[in-house]
Amino acid sequence: MPPRPPRLPHPAPTARRRTAARRLSPRPAWLPPGPVSPDTDAVPDPESLYDRLRTPGTGCADVLRALPSLPPSDDRRLLHGLANACLAVQGRGGSWEAAALGHGASAERPDDCKSRAAHDVLNGLLEFHRRHAEATVRLETAPTAAPACAHAIAAVDAGTDGPGGTLSVELSGTYFDHAELLPDGEVLVGGVSVPAPLTAPSTGSGDRLRLAVTAPAVPAVPGTALDVRVRDGGTEVVREDAFVLAAPDPLTPSASP
Repeated sequence: MPPRPPRLPHPAPTARRRTAARRLSPRPAWLPPGPVSPDTDAVPDPESLYDRLRTPGTGCADVLRALPSLPPSDDRRLLHGLANACLAVQGRGGSWEAAALGHGASAERPDDCKSRAAHDVLNGLLEFHRRHAEATVRLETAPTAAPACAHAIAAVDAGTDGPGGTLSVELSGTYFDHAELLPDGEVLVGGVSVPAPLTAPSTGSGDRLRLAVTAPAVPAVPGTALDVRVRDGGTEVVREDAFVLAAPDPLTPSASP
C-alpha cells in the first residue's frame, strides 16, 4: 500500500474564527468620508471626532479618550456608542451595551449629515452583532465611498438694498463646527471678498447654516449675474449666477437752504 499522506494540523482557533468571519455576509460598513473638518481651533467637536473615527484601527480608542471634553449632547452619546461598537466588533474591547445606549440616544435619525452617517453605521454594527453574536471582523475604511455630506450653497438672497446691504447665504451639508467658519471663512461675491469676520443670525439647524454678510461693491454693470463663493479650510463651494446685480439707489438730493 502506498504511504498515507501526513495529517495536516488543525487550524488554530484564531484562524478558524478569521475564516468564519470571512464567510459572514455582508461585512458591516464603516464610516464614509466626511469630508474632513478643517478643525481650525484644534478643539474636539463632533465633526472632527467623526473624522478620527474613520481610522478604525486607532481612532475608536482615541475618540473614547477625547469624548469627556465635549459637553453632554446626543452627538456625544452617539459617538460614544459608535466608538464602543467599533472596538467590540473587532474584538478589541468596547461594550455592546454602551453601543446600544448610544444608538438609543438618536433613535430618530439625526438632522446633520455626519451624525446621520454615524447613526446608520452604528445601526449596521448592532444588526451584525445580533446576527453573529460571537463574530469579530476587521473594519476597513471605504476611501472611494460617497461623502456623508454634500456641501453646497443652497440659496442666496441679495434683497433689494444693493451694495452695502445684507446678503444672505445659506449653506447645506456643513461638515464642520459652525463656530469655526465665522472667524476663518471667506465669502466672495463676483470675485470680491466680503470683509471678515462672517456673521450668522443663528447657528442653523442640523447641517444648514445661514450667513449674513455685507454686499460689497462689485465692478460690474447692473444686470450682471454674479457668482457667490464660500471658502473655508481650503474647501470652496460656489453658486453660479446666484443673483443679478441691481442698479444702485440714486442719491437723494440735499434740501436747499
